[in-house]
Amino acid sequence: MPKSPSPAGPLTVTGRRGRVLPVLAVLAAVAVYLNALDNPFVYDDFRTVRDNPTITDPGNLAAIVGGDATRPLVNLTFALDRAAWGPGPFGFHLTNVLLHAVNVWLLYTLALALAGDRRRGTLGPEVAAFVTAAAFAVHPMMTQAVGFISGRAEPLCAVFFLAALLAARRWLVERRPAWLLAAIGLWVPALLSKEIAVTWPVVVLLYDLLVLEDTPARRRARVLRVYVPAAVVLVGFAWLRLHVLSGEYADHQGVFWRHVLVELEALRQYVSLLVVPAGQSIFHGLTAIDQPFSAAGLRMLAWAAALVALTVIVRRRAPLASFGLGWFLVGLVPSAVLVIFNLGEPMAEHRVYLASCGFFVAVGAVAARALDLAAQRGATARLAMRAALVGWLILLAGLTVSRNAVWGDPVALWLEAVGRSPDIWVPHVGLGQSLHAAGQREEAVVAYRRAIDLRASQPEPYVLLGSCLIELGRPDEAALVFEDLRRVAPRSADPFNGLGAVALFGGRHAEAKAYFEKALELEPGNRSALAWLQRLAALDAGVPATGVMGPAATPR
Repeated sequence: MPKSPSPAGPLTVTGRRGRVLPVLAVLAAVAVYLNALDNPFVYDDFRTVRDNPTITDPGNLAAIVGGDATRPLVNLTFALDRAAWGPGPFGFHLTNVLLHAVNVWLLYTLALALAGDRRRGTLGPEVAAFVTAAAFAVHPMMTQAVGFISGRAEPLCAVFFLAALLAARRWLVERRPAWLLAAIGLWVPALLSKEIAVTWPVVVLLYDLLVLEDTPARRRARVLRVYVPAAVVLVGFAWLRLHVLSGEYADHQGVFWRHVLVELEALRQYVSLLVVPAGQSIFHGLTAIDQPFSAAGLRMLAWAAALVALTVIVRRRAPLASFGLGWFLVGLVPSAVLVIFNLGEPMAEHRVYLASCGFFVAVGAVAARALDLAAQRGATARLAMRAALVGWLILLAGLTVSRNAVWGDPVALWLEAVGRSPDIWVPHVGLGQSLHAAGQREEAVVAYRRAIDLRASQPEPYVLLGSCLIELGRPDEAALVFEDLRRVAPRSADPFNGLGAVALFGGRHAEAKAYFEKALELEPGNRSALAWLQRLAALDAGVPATGVMGPAATPR
C-alpha cells in the first residue's frame, strides 16, 4: 500500500526580509492611491452612493438590504461610510483604499503559503509572495475597483474570498474541520458582496488538484463531502442573482450565445491590459462577433484554447503558475455568464480585480523562478533581474497614479471613453452628465443629442436632455424631447414626468398635475412623480420651489 504524502504545515517566515516585504507591498498599495482620495463622484456613484436613499440610516437594515438584495454588505459599508464621514466622496474613497491594502496583505500571505507548498529553486517563498502582492498593489488595472467608489463590491468581496482561501488551505493541509467551518463562514459574506464569490469552491478545488500533494482517495472523499454540496450552493446563488437581475433588466431577458465570442474578446483585452496597461477606459465598446467560424470568431476561439492549453501544459513543471492561471480564468466566468444573458456591459475593468489575484500568483511564481535562474548565472545577472523587476513595479505605480488623476476629472474621463468608442451611445451620455455637472449645459446638450442619434430607442438620453433644456430655459425644446420619448417608451413614467415638469415651470399647474398622475398610473409608486406632486402641492400652498428636475437615472 503506497505511503500517504506528508502535507506541509503552516508556513512561517522569519528574518528581516520576511517581515519587511509585506509591509512594503501594503505601503505601496496605499501610496499609489493617495491622489484618488479627493476624487469626485463619477458615473454610477451618483446612483449607488450620492443619491442612494437606502444608505442614509445605517441602523435601517431592512432598507439597506432592500436597496441591494444581492450585495447587501456593500450597501451596508456605504451606509457606515456616510455615517462616519458624511455624504462627500472622501470617506468612501478611503474605505476602498483600506480594503485594497488589506487584500494586498492577504494575497501576500496566501502566495507565501502557496509558494511554500510547492517550493522550487534556492530563493525563499517570500520572493514569489512579494512579487505577487506588489504587482497587485500597484497595477493600474485595479484603479476601477479601488479608485471608483462604485467598484467597491470587488475589493470587499476579495477580503472575505482571500481569507476564506487561507482558511480552506489550512483545512486541506492540517485536516481540521474547524478550518473548513471558518472557510465557509468567510465565504458567506463574500457571496453577500459580489456574485464572483461563487467561484470560491472551484478555486479551492484547483488548489487541491494542482498544488496540494495528497492521495486520490482523500480527494475523492472531499469531492463528495465538500465540493458537491458547495456546487449546489453555487448554482442556487447564481440562479438567484440571474433572477434578480432579470427583474432589473426587464427588456433584456434571454440567452444570447453569440455573446460568448464577445466575452472571449473581453478576456483577450483583459490579459492585454494586465500585460501592457495601455488603453484603459471607463467604458470599453466591443465589436459583436456573430459567427464562430468567421475570421474574428476563429481568432477568439484559438486565443481562448491557447490560454487554456497553456494552463494545462505548465501544470507539471509550474503547478503554482497553472493554479494562478486557472483561478484567473474561473474568476471571469460569472461576469461572462451575465453578459450571455444580456445583463450588463460586455467589459469592465473592475471585474478583473479579484480574478487578477490568480494572474499575479502566476506572475509571482514565474518571476521567482526567473530570479532564481539569474542568481545561478552570477551576481551581475541577479542584480540586472532585480533592477528590471523593481523598475517594472515603479512603472506600474506611476501609471496608477496617472490613472487616478484621469478619474479626478470626469469630463476628461468621459472624453477619453468617447474617443475610444465614438459610435456607442453610453460614453456620450456619461460625457453629457459630466459636462452638465460642470455647468457646461450647452455642451451637455450636444452630447445627449449625439447619444440619441446613436441609440434612439434608449430612454435615458431623452430624460437627461429634457432636464438640461429646462435648466437652460428652453421649455418648448424640452417638451419636444419628452414627446419623442413618449413615442419611444409609451408605457414609461419618464415622458409624463418630463412633460409635467415643463408644464409646471410654465405655470400650468393643472396640466402638470395630470401628467404626474398619469405617470403614477403607469408606474404606481414612481418616486419622481410622487416628488413632483409634493412640490406642486407646496407651490399651491405658497411655498416657493427650488431646483429643477433633480438627478436623472444613470444608465447601467
